[in-house]
Formats: sequence, C-alpha cells, structure tokens
Amino acid sequence: HRRSRGVHTSRRSGGVTRPSAISEVFYSTPMPDLRSAIARGKYARHQICSPDVLTAWSHTRRFSTALSLARDFEGKRILDYGCGDGTFLALAMMADAPPAAAVGVELLDNVVEDCRVRYSAEPRMSFVQVTSLDSAEHTHQYDAVFCMEVLEHVFDWEPELARMSRLLAAGGTLVVSVPVETGIPVVVKQVIRTIAGWRKIGHYP
Repeated sequence: HRRSRGVHTSRRSGGVTRPSAISEVFYSTPMPDLRSAIARGKYARHQICSPDVLTAWSHTRRFSTALSLARDFEGKRILDYGCGDGTFLALAMMADAPPAAAVGVELLDNVVEDCRVRYSAEPRMSFVQVTSLDSAEHTHQYDAVFCMEVLEHVFDWEPELARMSRLLAAGGTLVVSVPVETGIPVVVKQVIRTIAGWRKIGHYP
C-alpha cells in the first residue's frame, strides 16, 4: 500500500471561517448543500462554526489540508476512521471533485446514529460502528482511508493501523495526521485555547 502522512496545512463570513479549500465548498458549491447538517454537528458547532475566529481558524486548517488531499480521490471510495460528526466527509461531498462514496466510522452507536440522521439527505454518505469494519464487506474496499487527529487518543495504535490497512484496496492510500505538540505549534495552540476559555467559547477551561 502507498501511505501518505497527513500534515497540518485560510477569512471569516457568517458563521464559518474561510480557509481557501473550505471557502470553495461553503460559498460556491454546485453540489448538494450540507451546510446546515454540518453546522448542527456536535464538534462543528464549537470548531469550524465557532464564533471565535481563532478557534475556528485553528480547526479549519486541518480540514483545508484534508480536502486538498481528498481531491485525488474524485469518483472513488473513501473512509474516515474516527469521523466525529462527519464534517470532513460532508465537506468532501460538497466539493467540486467529490468521491463516489464516503463512509464515516466511529466508536459509539449514538454518534453513528446522529451522523446518519443529519446526513440522511446525501445517499453517497454512510456511517458505521468501528467493529463492523472487520467484516468482508469493508475489506480491501477503499481507495483512501483518512484518520485525522485520532491516533493520539489511542494507547495501542498498531492494531488500528493494521485494521486501516486491511480496508485499503490495491494501491490505496492511508492518510494519517496527528497534532504537533512541541515547539511553536503547541504554544500557538495553547494560546488559542486559553483565549477561547477566557471568552467561554468551546470546551476549553
């Protein structure tokens, strides 16, 4: 398998920050309009749709980079391992080079069900619980598997990487990103979180 390491890769209007890749989706999309469904997501409300400009900007950077990478998989099947509230997959579907199908994966049934309900208008998107990935239905079925800012929460991450590798079709791409928690990046991150906490925005103390 060819594996690519995802990297952290931007203006604001209305309720959404406007990095380059995301502005194309939110403000000039000819594709199905999933903006309302995105804005109702548990994480999107406090992240890319946050009223705090710095908070929204910091979270949209990774989505902007991921969307740029996702363009390589236009008309193909992609999977988001640890999809959260489905924001990334919805943005990818609204882009001008969308995948043919997108599957979001989460650990908890209630999170999966919330995504299914909010994105029920988009038949190319589906959501499953992580244990279902071990079935033949998903083995070697995906042209790309994205795993963004998930593995830093996992103690034993090697089995997770092995599972993701099994999901890839021949020649498939695994895109993994984790936060940079050293040097200048972590200082900037903590400053943004501290300011957001002072303003009582998001989940930051």
